[in-house]
Amino acid sequence: MKDDITILPNAPDDTHTEILRATFRVLCERGYTGVTISRIAARTDIAKSVVYYHYEDKDDIVQTLLDQVLAELLSEYFDDSDDDPACRLENFFGFVFAVAGGDITDTGCVNSDENTDSNSNPNSSHAIDTGFTHCVGAHSQAYVELRTQAAHDQVFRETIQANETTLRKELHACIDAGVAAGAFDVDNVSDATEFLLTLIEGAIFRGATTGEVDTDALAAVLEEKLGIVVRQDSL
Repeated sequence: MKDDITILPNAPDDTHTEILRATFRVLCERGYTGVTISRIAARTDIAKSVVYYHYEDKDDIVQTLLDQVLAELLSEYFDDSDDDPACRLENFFGFVFAVAGGDITDTGCVNSDENTDSNSNPNSSHAIDTGFTHCVGAHSQAYVELRTQAAHDQVFRETIQANETTLRKELHACIDAGVAAGAFDVDNVSDATEFLLTLIEGAIFRGATTGEVDTDALAAVLEEKLGIVVRQDSL
C-alpha cells in the first residue's frame, strides 16, 4: 500500500519519490537502525528489487531524502519567496521555532500595511500551507538521529556538511540583502550567518531531545541582535 505521509509535497509522484516518502515514514517510526529495504518496500507497492534498482542501499536513500527535503524547504522559504529579506527570515524562524516546540501553529509574516478582505485569513499557517508539517515531533527526532550518524560515518558527515553549506549560503544571501535594504543592522554578515545557523541546529536538537526550548527567549535575541521579529503568537 502506498505511503500517505505529506513529505516532499512538490516532488513528482514517481517511484523515486514514493521510495523516499516510505523511507521517511519508517525512519520516523523506527529510527535509523530500524530502516531496512524490506520495510521500505512494505510501505509501498514497489518490490525490493525495484528499490535496489533505484538506490544502492538504505544510506543512499536516506542521504537523498535529506538533500531533497532541505532543497524543498529552502525553495519554499527563500528561492521561490517573493517576500522581502526580513519577512523571509521571520517566516523561516517562525517555522524553525514551531519545529523546535513540536508544533506548527501560525508562522506567517504579516504585513501590517496590507489590507485583508473578508475571505482572507491573516492567521493562516505558512508552514501548514506549504506542506512542511511533517517536520514536527518524531520527525525532528528522526532528523537529529540522522545527524548523529555523522559523528562516526564519513559519508553522512559529508552529506550533513554539504547541507549546512547550502543553508549557510541561503542565510548569508538573505541577511546581506536585508542589510543592503536597511532591514538589518548587522556589522558582519558572516558572523550573523554563523549565529543563525547554530541557533537553528541548537533549537531543533534541544526540541527533539529534551522538549525544553524557550522560543520566546530566542525570538527576543533575534529581534535584539538582527531586528528579525518572529511573531509571538506563532511560537
